[in-house]
Amino acid sequence: MEILHILLPLFGALPLIIIIIKMRKGQYIINNGTKTEATVIKINPLRIGIRHKMDTLILQYMVAGKKEIFQGKATSAPWQYKVGDTLAITYLNDNPKKMTVKGGNVYIPMVVFTVIIFLFMVFATFKIAELIPEGAYNI
Repeated sequence: MEILHILLPLFGALPLIIIIIKMRKGQYIINNGTKTEATVIKINPLRIGIRHKMDTLILQYMVAGKKEIFQGKATSAPWQYKVGDTLAITYLNDNPKKMTVKGGNVYIPMVVFTVIIFLFMVFATFKIAELIPEGAYNI
């Protein structure tokens, strides 16, 4: 039973940990990266039902000091950008493939959702412990 008290909250915390790591990586790129302009070269629309709509933007950008062209992806609200538009991005100097879009901090709703998942898993752990009589499971 003790293993249940460890594993359920741990599984609930896993999405929260992943989101926090992604947020920190994005903030690291913003703090330590180089700013440039990227051009939208392709738009992949994603339409799931009536309410769930977003566009995946394929971006192309040049790195200062190199003649190589890099590509990256970003998401946006539908029909906000068109091919040929430019966006402000930040990339890492040592690894220009890692980039983020200015104002791309869309993790707040995801953090709230994953905190709710974590709290539900903690609540479920204690409810399960209440429902199982003491000594019923000897694992």
